[in-house]
Amino acid sequence: MKVTLHPGAEQDIQEAAAFYERQGSAVLAARCVAEFKRLSSLLVEYPAIGSPRTSDRRGFP
Repeated sequence: MKVTLHPGAEQDIQEAAAFYERQGSAVLAARCVAEFKRLSSLLVEYPAIGSPRTSDRRGFP
């Protein structure tokens, strides 16, 4: 299984990282992105976790 992001979601992640970098630090921004990647990997490894959504997509938490 592969994680596919909607372009808007990808933009949201980039904007969140930019915000954390401006308001905090580059380290904080990197941690935010790393946590997103960690949770994405968790969804790939355990696709049945999370809540079912439309079009066979799942949300977490």
